Amino acid sequence: MNGEETGVDCGGSCDACDEACADDNSTTDSWGLTCQDNYDIYGYYCYSGTYDDDDFDECNQCCACEDDAGCSDVMSSNDDNEISSDAAQNQKMLAALTAHKDTNNPQTVVNLETGEVTESGEGNRYVTYAMTLTYEDDYGYPTSLEFTTADTELLIWGWSDGESGCATVRAVSSLYGSTLESNELCANAGGCPDADADGVCDDVDDCVGEYDDCGECNGDGSSCACLDGDVNGDDVVNVSDIVNIVNYILSGGAGDIECADMNGDDVVNVSDIVQVVNYILGGGTARVMNATDATVTIAGDELSVSGNGFVQGVQLTLSHTSDFSIELADAYVAEYVTENNMTTVIVVTDGSSSLSEIARISGDYDIESVIVVDGNGSTVSTTQTTEIVSFELSEAYPNPFNPTTNVVLSVPEASYVSVRVYNLVGQEVATLASGMMEANTYTLTWDASSMSSGVYLVRAEGAGQIATQKLMLLK
Repeated sequence: MNGEETGVDCGGSCDACDEACADDNSTTDSWGLTCQDNYDIYGYYCYSGTYDDDDFDECNQCCACEDDAGCSDVMSSNDDNEISSDAAQNQKMLAALTAHKDTNNPQTVVNLETGEVTESGEGNRYVTYAMTLTYEDDYGYPTSLEFTTADTELLIWGWSDGESGCATVRAVSSLYGSTLESNELCANAGGCPDADADGVCDDVDDCVGEYDDCGECNGDGSSCACLDGDVNGDDVVNVSDIVNIVNYILSGGAGDIECADMNGDDVVNVSDIVQVVNYILGGGTARVMNATDATVTIAGDELSVSGNGFVQGVQLTLSHTSDFSIELADAYVAEYVTENNMTTVIVVTDGSSSLSEIARISGDYDIESVIVVDGNGSTVSTTQTTEIVSFELSEAYPNPFNPTTNVVLSVPEASYVSVRVYNLVGQEVATLASGMMEANTYTLTWDASSMSSGVYLVRAEGAGQIATQKLMLLK
């Protein structure tokens, strides 16, 4: 320290000088800070010489350190630039170094030793932050520090290693007012336990290694591995598990069902049911060769499946009108569910015989999707066909009608066909079809725009058979 005007060495005390003491900022400490830098940022310096650079001595150069008990001949060697063995001091100086570095955002510095809060003066002038900091003082008593700042980054220093502190904050806008108080956030200063060496402090890990998929430390994943097919977790595979799988599929397959994907294709369907059935029953004895191709056939009211080998199960989705009704075949598993004119069907045999009949159905319907599986639960290539078994007219739709209506004519074999419309006195009023027709289904439309309201009869003849339908025109 030097006399500001006289240049006289004060010798560690301003009592020897007639003029006011002035800092000697000609050199910096090992952190690159002068006396004035430390005063401006933290309010004081004086670390007993243990942070001196070779040419810097805070006890003799910094006015604030005069007569400080730490500035003894023993502590201030003027050539010791090693890190102190005092952990608390190290924390302070590491914080000081961090503060001295440039940051992307304006930073407020909080000194817990003095309670001083220093803002950068560069924060957002439209928003400030009111913070409440709680911690224990040097005597172990709870204390708090409340302050406001416009900065978005904080450096809080003066902690002891391992000391804990908590904070809450609310934002205050000059335009919109104040937010609610935030939740309290707490942290520890310095190091903390990391038993598993994963780089995360205080994550309550006691596993030195890795957790397996079951959450076991250094486990092999077997502790939570399920028994294939045991979807209810009772360690037994039986009909109860089949019911659970069937219900899962029929409900749309929402969410996860553990241990049901028997073939590991990431899809739970009739293939997995077949494998569970065979696991329970030990497999069938009637199969000679599993099917590789299958055909699902609609023949009148009968829905069936046939293949070039053994077929054990089928899963179908049907779309239909509201007059739809279904009676499933008698099989080991035979279930369906209907929702919004869509019906899902599952039928599985016990493996002792190949599946043929699926259901008897009344009403108009279409097959939207089908899965056929063999005795191993493998999917079989499938085609669909409609087999016409009788000469018939479907119910007209709409009926009553105005002015047009439709009927579907089924022709089981090639033949001459005529379809005509008559009034109630037997007079022909329209011809819908006349001539040779191949075996197929045909949709016929009658436009009765020129007819008067009343009851009419549509009559179809072909293949030695006659079919009639009553129509009502309402205008």
